[in-house]
Amino acid sequence: MLRLGTRLWWGSGMSGFLAGALVAFAIALGLGVTIVGLGVGPAIQERADRVAWTTLDMPELTAGIPASLTVARSPSYVGTHRITVMTVAGDDDAPVPPGIGALPAAGQAYLSPAVTDLLEQTPQAIGRFGTVVGTIDDEGLRGPGDLLVVRGAPVEQVALSGVTVDHIADRGLLPALSGVERLTFTVGAVALIAPVLLLVAIAVQLNATTRRRRRDILDLAGATPRQLTSIAVGEMAVPVLSGVLLAVPAAHALRGLAASVSLDGAAFFVDDLIIATPALVAVCVLALILCLGAVAVGARAIVPGTAAPRAAGAHRRWGRGVASMSAAAIAIASVLMGADRSPALAVVTFVGTLIVLVLATPRILGYVGRTLEAAPGAAALLAGRRIRDNPRAGVRASAGLGLALMITAMFAAITPAAAATLDRSAQVGQAEGTAQAVIQYVSPQDASSLAETIDDRAGIDGATLVITAQVSAPQGAYRAWIGNCSAIITLARLDDADCTTGMVAGRDVTAALRDPSTLELYDLAPAQVRAWDAIPEQGDPDIAMLHDDARWSVMASQPGIDMPDIVIDPTLVDLDPAAVRPTLLVFAYDSAEALEGARTVIEQSSPHATVATRATTFDGLSLDVRRLYTAVNIGAATLALVCGAALLASTAATVIERRRSLTTLRIAGAPLRTLRTSIMIEGLAPLVMLATLSAGAGIALGLLLAEGHSYPLRGVALPLLGSITAGALVVAASALLVEPLTRTEQTRTE
Repeated sequence: MLRLGTRLWWGSGMSGFLAGALVAFAIALGLGVTIVGLGVGPAIQERADRVAWTTLDMPELTAGIPASLTVARSPSYVGTHRITVMTVAGDDDAPVPPGIGALPAAGQAYLSPAVTDLLEQTPQAIGRFGTVVGTIDDEGLRGPGDLLVVRGAPVEQVALSGVTVDHIADRGLLPALSGVERLTFTVGAVALIAPVLLLVAIAVQLNATTRRRRRDILDLAGATPRQLTSIAVGEMAVPVLSGVLLAVPAAHALRGLAASVSLDGAAFFVDDLIIATPALVAVCVLALILCLGAVAVGARAIVPGTAAPRAAGAHRRWGRGVASMSAAAIAIASVLMGADRSPALAVVTFVGTLIVLVLATPRILGYVGRTLEAAPGAAALLAGRRIRDNPRAGVRASAGLGLALMITAMFAAITPAAAATLDRSAQVGQAEGTAQAVIQYVSPQDASSLAETIDDRAGIDGATLVITAQVSAPQGAYRAWIGNCSAIITLARLDDADCTTGMVAGRDVTAALRDPSTLELYDLAPAQVRAWDAIPEQGDPDIAMLHDDARWSVMASQPGIDMPDIVIDPTLVDLDPAAVRPTLLVFAYDSAEALEGARTVIEQSSPHATVATRATTFDGLSLDVRRLYTAVNIGAATLALVCGAALLASTAATVIERRRSLTTLRIAGAPLRTLRTSIMIEGLAPLVMLATLSAGAGIALGLLLAEGHSYPLRGVALPLLGSITAGALVVAASALLVEPLTRTEQTRTE
């Protein structure tokens, strides 16, 4: 019987081959996406393992002992590109990090290819990390775009902020996910399964009308239900098997596209996304079984005598019951979501909303079909009757794009980057054209020389040193900057501050602390530079007090974690400036070239120094959000690809299966333009309706999960218009099949 089914498909002519090609295409694309998706998790772990040594842990050994490696990590920037700088020191027997042939000596550096390209575009940064002696190989990088530097320095300098180990870690930890990231990835994983399953379901149902006619004839000839099911499986065996086999090259093509997407600052190597051969074979075999099993189940559902028909009223009651339970689950989850935005509740709400849409849209689409029947024109009448008679077919064709739009609209509110709700000024207070160099491991004498060097450079408007401290208060700790008050006010661009009293404080500070003479300054850095885990000496300053006659003037409270709450001139502090160490070098610049040149000088003088600007500080704070937004974009693109293929397969198959009725209409005198228009209306009406409903559901879910963020209309308007436009193009392409499929001797003179 299986061989008979295969022969029936082989003899079905061009229409059967076209339907089989659509089946193979749909399964190849859906399974190809699944294969690539299965490789993402191991790829993330593999890239984390390659750079596991760059994640510093507590020190295990004393720096400088034989066969040990001392490692320190610091960030550097070229523009807003963040470079990870690993400073190393060790003897000839020390373990060597992956990707380099030997440890660089002091003043030498290995650069990743991406860093090399970046420095070639920025002459002011050339030589920043020392003499380049080699390139970091792939086994030491997260991906082809990884910005990594391994440079050498004296061991006593590296030990100031580094750790010492006797082996290289080879197991990396995956980045911890915040609550909103766990929520998004959980919902996204559930949502991504749906269009793939939908694509497979549509694929195995293609050309079902023709196959049903054949089974009816065979049933009249005396074939048993088991034989009819075997024949149906045989008819689909070749297209399904072809699709499964084509999924391997499809996955290869998609893998190259997926590898080019940057995640967490670097793209993937293509080889990282390749899954093991046993896993690949298992996935293909499972997909083959599932697809042929779906064909068998579908065949048995329509074989006479295998199932008793259910009353339409019972079906409607069942649907209403499921819809009511789903709506109740959504309501309960929504109430609980206000107190606990857990991924489980989010998934319940998402799945419940999806069920309500699935059950409600066919009924709504039936009313749309009746409305079209009453509209003027033969095309609207034909499309309206088709929609009214089988609304579920119209919903099935557009369900994928509707799901993609619903997810996009929801994530536009969940992801603050998409919603544009991150307020840079609320998190970062630095003005444009100012920079803060963190120099906590530079001695006071070297810091003074460095400040003079930076101040004398072209394009630098001035530089001053700052001693940082903390001020305790009942409401919390305030940030204090101790240094030349006038210079700090000028270079930090605190335009509304008045330094005539020698001390300036924000309004919130003056309201909480009435008497400035009671302020205690603590968390001061001792003048002697020590390793970060060293115990301070008893002579190191601990607490400093302001003079009794100290008074402050009031300035606007400074937003952001990088700006001071209080600026204090050293003359007002009961403290010997030589006993403490400056930890910040604040300067102003007038061009990007001047900034990069200053960065190079500062980082050459101290391998631990980092120069932060308004842009780099904000990018650091929003790193998790940007990582999440990237993942959302990847998921949305994948959904659009799979769902667009589902719509194409469904609409094209619909035209193919209707070729006889369409040919009859053309022979009877129906204009080709009318037939094409009816196909367009029949495809666009469900698409527009489902897109609108899905967008509304996505907005509702987004507002529920967005934690009070304002909702961006463009986060919905652009995907909505894009989905409808893309769907219209797909439907129009399918409508073009009417002419070649209905061409006969009688219609060639039309």
